Amino acid sequence: MPGAWLNEKGMKKKNGRPSAYTKAKATEICQRIACGESLRSICKDNHLPAISTVMLWVAGDKYGFSEQYDKACRARAHYWADELLDIADNGTNDFVERDGGYKTDQEAIQRSRLRVDARKWLLSKMLPKFSDKEYPESEPAPAPVTVNIQVEDGRVNAKSD
Repeated sequence: MPGAWLNEKGMKKKNGRPSAYTKAKATEICQRIACGESLRSICKDNHLPAISTVMLWVAGDKYGFSEQYDKACRARAHYWADELLDIADNGTNDFVERDGGYKTDQEAIQRSRLRVDARKWLLSKMLPKFSDKEYPESEPAPAPVTVNIQVEDGRVNAKSD
């Protein structure tokens, strides 16, 4: 098709996702993280950059984005902590109607347990104050996990220590 690669103004269309840093995009990403969303799900929106681009912003501390991102991740951890109570207290799907009566729905109960356990595990890694382990004052808490991000030929490689 002639003109298929042209926009309505007759200009050549850009391929790929947006990668330029803007304060508006950074703010939207961090607000959504703070409200419990994962970066992976946020970056599926076509108007936002790919997850690799956001990780480059964090690694390069683009316009102070690293600190903003870190605060958003800590806020998300607190959001998940609040969410734990909602999941644990919600029993609406624990019973199903079968054979003229109500029976326990073990699948729904196991799913809730998995959701709680996954969040508890993540919280214990993200914010040590939510960990079940207690560290005596003489024994320091374990060092945080460090992630090294390298860019080679336009590809992002992340390695944790």
